[in-house]
Amino acid sequence: MSTASGHTTDPNQVLVQLKQQLVALERKVASQDCEDEIEQCETQIKGLSDEIRILKARTGDTKASVKIQTPNTFNRERNKLEHFLSECDIYLATKLGITEVKKVIFTESYLHNTLDSINTRSCLLD
Repeated sequence: MSTASGHTTDPNQVLVQLKQQLVALERKVASQDCEDEIEQCETQIKGLSDEIRILKARTGDTKASVKIQTPNTFNRERNKLEHFLSECDIYLATKLGITEVKKVIFTESYLHNTLDSINTRSCLLD
């Protein structure tokens, strides 16, 4: 995603750009002898590091992430259909950027030997 000025608004792309700027500034600090420029670069590096940390927190790019159990396979018990769909919704809610079609395909993959998969597909797409 880009703005009219050509700047990207995708947090992952911004993160990559910030990391590249950080590396470039670190190289500049290593090659410069001028103390004023080194201090300025160190300040910029700290600011970029803070921005990277904030973006990681905002995009969920952290070491400790919540692990959600995959849904149990649905096996023809109509009274358990709503529970099964709720399990799928909870699991899929943790998957960012997944399309509706992929959600349907994922959910159908847990329908075990059932003719309800066709009816469920139409319900899920509504």
